[in-house]
Amino acid sequence: MPLPLTTARAAVFVVAAFIALGWSAAPRALTLGDPALNYVESTPTIATSGMPTRRQLQKLAAGRAAVINLAPSDAFGSHDDEQAVVEKAGARYVHVPVDFSRPRRSDLERLARELRALDGKPVLVHCQLNMRASVFVFLYRVTELGEDPERAYDDVLKVWQPNAVWSRFVREELQARGIRVPLAAD
Repeated sequence: MPLPLTTARAAVFVVAAFIALGWSAAPRALTLGDPALNYVESTPTIATSGMPTRRQLQKLAAGRAAVINLAPSDAFGSHDDEQAVVEKAGARYVHVPVDFSRPRRSDLERLARELRALDGKPVLVHCQLNMRASVFVFLYRVTELGEDPERAYDDVLKVWQPNAVWSRFVREELQARGIRVPLAAD
């Protein structure tokens, strides 16, 4: 039996995203469909996901204070009108493009500033496949909200096992703050 068109499109998107990322990482499991690709509710007010479709983005932005996009503008599957879609739904749009092959502390600090400014209001943080977003939100939860690293890291593992670049980034960011690295991250 052939895949439904929406599932087939999602599968093509995922394969193309892996190619765009240089096959340097792969998700552990893919959840396709609503509310978005690899959607995870990390806290009562912060959700993460892969690239939503325009329709999903419209739904996800409604009722949220902001949508933060960590994917570069030229990332496969990006929407050139994402800001307009989000703002039309009544949310603030923030773009913090993160180079998948070189995550930087300055990008993490910018995300943390944006989340602090939102002061606990509902937000969606997304990227292409929820790899960048899951790690950045994990680090925010642990470094800013004081959550237990082991428990918070479970949300990263729902999406992927970070590659060497991202594992090193997690380790360096946590060690710089004197926070223990989750066992699964080493």
